[in-house]
Amino acid sequence: MPDYGLQFWIVTGLIGLCGGLAGGLAGIGGSLVMLPGLALFLGYHDATHSEQHVYQAAASAVNVLVTLPSVMQHQRAGVVKREWVKMLMPIVAASVIAGVLLSNVIEGTHLKRILAGAIAAYCVWNFIRVVRKSPEREHAGNARKGVLSLIGVGAGMFSGLLGIGGGVLLVPGLEVLAKVPLRVAVGVSSSIIVVTAAIAAAIKGATLGSQGHTFAEAFRLVVALGPLAMLGGLIGAKLVHTLPLRVVRIVLTTILFGAAIRMAM
Repeated sequence: MPDYGLQFWIVTGLIGLCGGLAGGLAGIGGSLVMLPGLALFLGYHDATHSEQHVYQAAASAVNVLVTLPSVMQHQRAGVVKREWVKMLMPIVAASVIAGVLLSNVIEGTHLKRILAGAIAAYCVWNFIRVVRKSPEREHAGNARKGVLSLIGVGAGMFSGLLGIGGGVLLVPGLEVLAKVPLRVAVGVSSSIIVVTAAIAAAIKGATLGSQGHTFAEAFRLVVALGPLAMLGGLIGAKLVHTLPLRVVRIVLTTILFGAAIRMAM
């Protein structure tokens, strides 16, 4: 990837800010915004779109920076269900490792298309929630461990495979299948992502050589994305406890739907 000078740092920083806001608001880590942004503005330079692997490594690392301050905000708000975090963490972590290793044998072109589909599916779920105008639950249901385990495996595999935070499956899975209030689901998701994203970033970064790229390429992106992504994560984590949930869903779904369209093109 060539050095785009000042323009590169400004554009990439703004991508990080937008990703951070989305991550803080929805507990999804921000990759669903950052990855399409990187693909659109930095592009690809070979037929297999091998840069997608670099983008995923960088996005996973930035997810840690985004979610760490968000977790602090969620803990202060009292929405982190610690027993669920402890139970889900090893399941998601193991699944993330499997997902990263699987991604290393898939061309970047295919990973990009799978990501576009995942974003679109998330948008459909959000659209349904908005149309139904479902009120937020006040108390968590009594989800079985088997259900939570399935949610964790799915979220971890997708997270490792696509370089996303995992919240794209964790949040709706906890809310719909485990009957968890949205704010609690976001808090639990963020607490898990901050650890599993670090694992994904480390493994993906260490194996970039198999794709013809270097760790230095991913690190440069982390430096460019990280500071404003952290700022966005802080702002988003505060807003999620004050904004009406309907507004949050509409804004995020609109942004992500546009990102999915661009990613699929």
